[in-house]
Amino acid sequence: MQQDSPDLLNDRQKELPDLFERSVKAGGWVIGGRIVRELLILIRIVVLARLLDKSDFGLLGIALLVSHVLTTFTSTGFSAALIQKKGHIAGYLDTVWTIGIIRGFLLFAAIYFAAPYGAAFFETAEAEPVIRVIGLGVLLGSFSNIGIVYFKKELDFHKHFIYDISGSVGGMIVAVCIAVIYRSVWALVLGRIVGSAIRCCMGYLLHPYRPKLSLDLKKAAELWRFGRHVLGTAVLKLFILQGDDAFLGKMLGAATLGLYQMAYRISSMAATEVANVIGQVTFPAYSKIQDDKSRLSDGFIKTCQLTVGLTFPITGGIFVLAPEIISVILGEKWMPMVPAMRVLCVLGMFKTIQSGSLFKAIGRPDIVTKTSLVRLAIIAAGIYPLTMRFGMLGTAWSVLLPAFIIKPCHLFVLKKHVNYDVAGLCRALFFPLIATLTMMLLVYAAKFFVGQIHLIGFLALVLLSMISYAGSLYLLDLTCKDYRFVQLIRSVAKGLK
Repeated sequence: MQQDSPDLLNDRQKELPDLFERSVKAGGWVIGGRIVRELLILIRIVVLARLLDKSDFGLLGIALLVSHVLTTFTSTGFSAALIQKKGHIAGYLDTVWTIGIIRGFLLFAAIYFAAPYGAAFFETAEAEPVIRVIGLGVLLGSFSNIGIVYFKKELDFHKHFIYDISGSVGGMIVAVCIAVIYRSVWALVLGRIVGSAIRCCMGYLLHPYRPKLSLDLKKAAELWRFGRHVLGTAVLKLFILQGDDAFLGKMLGAATLGLYQMAYRISSMAATEVANVIGQVTFPAYSKIQDDKSRLSDGFIKTCQLTVGLTFPITGGIFVLAPEIISVILGEKWMPMVPAMRVLCVLGMFKTIQSGSLFKAIGRPDIVTKTSLVRLAIIAAGIYPLTMRFGMLGTAWSVLLPAFIIKPCHLFVLKKHVNYDVAGLCRALFFPLIATLTMMLLVYAAKFFVGQIHLIGFLALVLLSMISYAGSLYLLDLTCKDYRFVQLIRSVAKGLK
């Protein structure tokens, strides 16, 4: 990367004092967007799960797998490179947009012609037209305004909130309306297409930048030096996150795939969404202070403390209330996914300990790529025997086991680069874990005495879990002055104001 000019360094120093406040405000908008989006998804899942069959969700899962494979293998990592890059990026935008459109047309053609082979691989002929129509959403996405990259780079997430939610609302309305009328997989498919089209339009309404066709190979090559590692990580994560779906769909069929994907979605909802929120905000924030190890270390500990403190209780609550969540909200036909759902809840807890955005911010995305390769090797070694022996529960175990190895490795390597406070990190992880286990024991005891649980009882258990966790964590916070979770929450609340 090129050296910063004195003016640029002065500008960065001036913006550092309010970086926490800007990051918190950005996080507030992202969290708000995620909450609204998850509520919309929850409504859509509850409605569509009762209107559609498990195989319909499986068909969509197959189509998304095929398109996601091709999309990932052709990704450039240019957006991440633009966010991480120091200085002005306006001169790079047209090149990135042009390459994106070329890639979009090639992807649409590839998805269209790959559809018969994808359907044949899963032995599900009905998936062929679904795969082809899903390709339209990929093509529409390639025309999105590249100017929206500034929403993340400059932490203007209030605009990204509008951009994202508008597509989610439109897609949900279309999906539910079509499901009520036709009761078919096309409700899911067309809902996604409409959502993509709305986001594409909103990008041009929310940001004034108007891209034009232009291709500068030197600028593309400069961005590629960073983006290639992002691509490598994305490809490995594709196999890690989607390989289990592909294997399960191939071996056990579309209906089982639909169950497994629903289990994965619900179990990791809190962890994945909060982790994505934190990653979106911390990556540009870390990038602005990438040369200051002290601030990076402090930011990493606070980020882990906040993320784990918020997500551990939700994931633990889903674990202990899994049967009630399924029977009360989705219906009895989804009950076979409960054991796998509980295993995936544990995986969700590992996901909350975020380090990938920090590696990218300091210009070392290759570390994430290398550890992802190890994780993939472990999954590949275990997925077949575990799935053949235990079904989708074995598949869930195969994706969980590598986390016990990879996450400590991440933290060990990160210590060398950032030199974070190990004791502070241990406090950030240990206290929420103790409070979560206490909450889970109380809820288990309440379930034992209550017996059969309906909607009112389920809501009462949710309230009990919230009160017990908050009380336990508060008491732990009082006993250890170095933890200061309440103070962190107050700082976040002040920043939001």
